Amino acid sequence: MRTRSWLAILPILWVALLAGAILVGAQEEALDLDIPGLDIDLPATPPAAVASPEVYEETTTLLGLIQSGGWAMWPLGAFSIAVLALAVYHALILRRAEFCPPRLVTALRDEMAAFRVRSAVEQAGQSPTYLGRLLVRALPVLDPDDLETLGRPQVQEAMGEFAARVNGLYMLRINYFSILAQAAPMLGLLGTVSGMIKAFSVMGREGMGDPSRLAGHISEALVTTASGLIIALPALFFYFFFRNRLVQLVGECAETTEDLLSLALAAVNPDRRLDHLPNGLDRA
Repeated sequence: MRTRSWLAILPILWVALLAGAILVGAQEEALDLDIPGLDIDLPATPPAAVASPEVYEETTTLLGLIQSGGWAMWPLGAFSIAVLALAVYHALILRRAEFCPPRLVTALRDEMAAFRVRSAVEQAGQSPTYLGRLLVRALPVLDPDDLETLGRPQVQEAMGEFAARVNGLYMLRINYFSILAQAAPMLGLLGTVSGMIKAFSVMGREGMGDPSRLAGHISEALVTTASGLIIALPALFFYFFFRNRLVQLVGECAETTEDLLSLALAAVNPDRRLDHLPNGLDRA
């Protein structure tokens, strides 16, 4: 009985195995993309080129930066011209040839060494330099009757009055550098505030839809600040440079005048300059 039951099941198993083999073969044929007779290698189709967005490079020029600064660049430009003009002017007038020319000093030393004070005053009057004007004011008060000092205190007082009056005029013009050095950054800051006000006004009306509208006003704010600092730094440098130059030249003129007085005193009384020096040891 068992042998007959197995013989009855065998055909069913065979049919099931055959059906499974057919299904597996069908799946492999479905996955096989090779078509018989078409074994020629076809060139691969290149992928479609992706269109890249066009990038425009904008070149920034100096004129463009100045124009982007807005209205504040006009007074700042005037400030820069003023700084340059003042620098050239003081470079021309604050020279040794305009204050204490060596040729005039040599001639005056010869006159004072011979105690020709009137001739020295006449030569000084012909020179429009600082030293010439100083000696015209100071030497006439020299006291020839005072053989010890020749009226040096009166001469020094006249020199001080002249220096206070004339040096004040020089410093008045040099102080313009200080004014420009302080005003330029303040004006640049005012342009910055103006640009930021415009930027926030555009943002309030249109929102953040068009950043280029905001960029223009922000550029105005930054350019004016930078321009103010660029003008202020050279102005500050020129202020200290020319102030120190004036002090140096005035000091040279004052020292030359003192030397001329010493030469005159030595010519009048050559022995008195040695009176205060000891000459031996007094043991009494």
